[in-house]
Amino acid sequence: MPRLVGVQQAARLFYIGERIDGARAVAIGLADELVPDADIRVRAQAFARQIAESAPLAVQSTRETLRRGLADEVQSFNARELELQRVQFASRDFREGVAAASERRTPLFNGT
Repeated sequence: MPRLVGVQQAARLFYIGERIDGARAVAIGLADELVPDADIRVRAQAFARQIAESAPLAVQSTRETLRRGLADEVQSFNARELELQRVQFASRDFREGVAAASERRTPLFNGT
């Protein structure tokens, strides 16, 4: 996500688990545009046509450049997250968070 929205915005979303709507997603760069539900397929197809009208080799090389190293980065971040989550899943705070969510109340975390 930091690649899309920048470190500052990603940190905010990760730290507080903020829910955002489509307009906010567009504003911070998480989404390209906001389209009414009824127009999603038509807009997606129009966008695909725009890409298809571009020079194929240019599109392919641009895509490769933009995504270079992304798979390795994702794999590394996922491994790190798994390592951290295994520890956190065993914590009291995790159990409290789950209980609070199911009871629709504010959690009382204590850092353990």
